[in-house]
Amino acid sequence: MTSLRPACVVAICAAAVPTVMTGQTYETGGIQLTFGAALGVEATDNVEFTATEPQARVTPYAGLTFGLLTATPASSFAIDAAADVRRAAADGDVTIASPRLSTRYDRSSANATLNLSASVQSNDLSQQDVAVFDPFTGLAGFITGDATRRATTVSGSLTWGQTTRATYGIGATYVDNAYTGGTATGPDGTGLEDNSRLTLDGTASFDLTKAAQLRTSLRYSIFETPQAADRSETLTLSTGISIDRPLGPLTADIAITDLDEGQEYSLSLGRSLALPAGAVSGEVGVTRTFDDQILLTAQVSARRELPNGSLSFDLSRQVSSLNEQDTSQVTTQVSGSYDRALTPLTSLQIGFDLAEAKDVGSDATSLSTALQASVSRALTEDWAAQAGYRYRSVDDTPGDTAQSNTVFVELRRTFVTRY
Repeated sequence: MTSLRPACVVAICAAAVPTVMTGQTYETGGIQLTFGAALGVEATDNVEFTATEPQARVTPYAGLTFGLLTATPASSFAIDAAADVRRAAADGDVTIASPRLSTRYDRSSANATLNLSASVQSNDLSQQDVAVFDPFTGLAGFITGDATRRATTVSGSLTWGQTTRATYGIGATYVDNAYTGGTATGPDGTGLEDNSRLTLDGTASFDLTKAAQLRTSLRYSIFETPQAADRSETLTLSTGISIDRPLGPLTADIAITDLDEGQEYSLSLGRSLALPAGAVSGEVGVTRTFDDQILLTAQVSARRELPNGSLSFDLSRQVSSLNEQDTSQVTTQVSGSYDRALTPLTSLQIGFDLAEAKDVGSDATSLSTALQASVSRALTEDWAAQAGYRYRSVDDTPGDTAQSNTVFVELRRTFVTRY
């Protein structure tokens, strides 16, 4: 399943704290250190993001980031760290919010590639977006509440045979989610427990001709909670073929997923086009669920470079059980972004994201909406200022609807040292 990370979510994250991902694009060798600092203030009319009795608050904050990257032609190693320092509730206490740490090691040779990564991040559920996008599946999972969520992810993959007609790969991902200091609920309003998931992958691809490639994969997943009875296993076998065409590949895929409740079957056809105006890709398919429902799936992605900016649009509707509820869900996501340079120093960013998760068995549904508009201006080579507006809302099956409006102003600077 192709990962899809909506551009609007990336823009929202970038507005909150400056990232150090600029270091990840440094490929000239040596060591690069990146330090980032941000000072800002935001005013929100529903700071706890509750459906009843919203509370307005003006919150000053400071963001700190650090990045280290060492690279050679054959390998790279990176460490990124970030955190917010915020003034908490009405008592005025200062807290460290949203600390996150990640590391990654990549090594490649003429015939093989090794990727290792690990990350840990802590978030207050009342402060983060309700739609939590899983970087592993690319799908949205809905989590609400007032608990602190700590997500730990460790993954590794090895691919070999890249210069031959047969390419093979193995991979493993372990995700652990823990909740403290409050409650957390999913789309159906029921509480979430600490949980973990181990996923093992095996892939193989064969060049049938110069233009046709056969792909197959096997994925095994184990989901567990502290309750001994809450253990489930998921096995997915998929195979597909891709045919290169002058404007882009044509693909066809079929998959069988074995769940505790039964089996799911899916079939999809896709096409990618590299057009002069921009790249466009699409996929359409059907999934037969374990309870014999026939559901339409689709994926559309379009990018266009404009004379003074860029425009993007993404649409995805997928069926997956790799979520914290460990249930089969239909996830629908629509997102778009528009960036435009107003002057050589000033730019405009607009983005939106809609995400819906529906439980196949219970029909429990949650809908999340996010919208952001901001203006950025480069003050000097290192200093930049940004001001903007954010809106988000969530409509859950039990009838609780929460929404908030936020305006913010931020000043940030990034220091980069190479040696």
